[in-house]
Amino acid sequence: MNYRIIAIDLDFTLLNDQHRIHEKNQEALKELAKIATVVFASGRPISAMLPFLQIFPKGTIKYLIGSNGAHSIDEEGNIFYEAYIDGEILLPVYKEAENRDVSFHFFHEGAIYSNTDSIIVRKDAEFMEMPLKIVDNMDEMLTGMHLHKFHSMGDPLKLRGFYEWLRAQKLPLHPILSKPYIMEVPPIGVDKGEALKSLAAYLGVRRREILAVGDSFNDAGMLRYAGTGLAMDNAPKGVKNIADRTLYVNHEQNLAEILLEIVLEPKKLYSLSYK
Repeated sequence: MNYRIIAIDLDFTLLNDQHRIHEKNQEALKELAKIATVVFASGRPISAMLPFLQIFPKGTIKYLIGSNGAHSIDEEGNIFYEAYIDGEILLPVYKEAENRDVSFHFFHEGAIYSNTDSIIVRKDAEFMEMPLKIVDNMDEMLTGMHLHKFHSMGDPLKLRGFYEWLRAQKLPLHPILSKPYIMEVPPIGVDKGEALKSLAAYLGVRRREILAVGDSFNDAGMLRYAGTGLAMDNAPKGVKNIADRTLYVNHEQNLAEILLEIVLEPKKLYSLSYK
């Protein structure tokens, strides 16, 4: 099997605990880019992905799938897939989040906007290395606005309740509990898999020629769509069940070197992973 697209999640997959790409992985990615089209696919907004694109020579990372697929670009900034949420439909949603004591925040113009100033939202801003802006009048801000997605974070039980409530509203939204304490909500029908499907069609690449790797439930769409979907060893059991195989590697290790081995010699997949 010759892989033509390699789609890689960032947080808890390629990035280490310092939210950086280790030098060994950087070198391996440069080698991978000589063989296949390398794509970074993340829940991060594009603005929080660009620093990882910019550490590589031009042509290394050719595409970015951001905001769980809702905003996806090539390395020149040209959009190849995009979808929005109309802000007005989120007016009752953010109020319900307040009632349930979970956060409601979103990315906009390089910052995180939230209606509450909480430790968990501050940690997300720190994690993304983005400034946090507290909104006094969320109704006014959301009216007429278009968002790629929003986040909600909090106690897992409270967040699960909010997730179930949101699903029951039948709004044009796609709630994803990426982790027990994080819910990411892009527009309905949007995920990393849909963006990857769009890119594959544009490049004329068949599903079986795609390898994707991730660790969380927001990676499920692309792990299902790719001909070979790989979970990280640090992924939860549910993600491992979705993936075709699970790598014997976690996000603190040499993921890109392992992927390079697999792309160069596909039979090694079976010795480097388990089902």
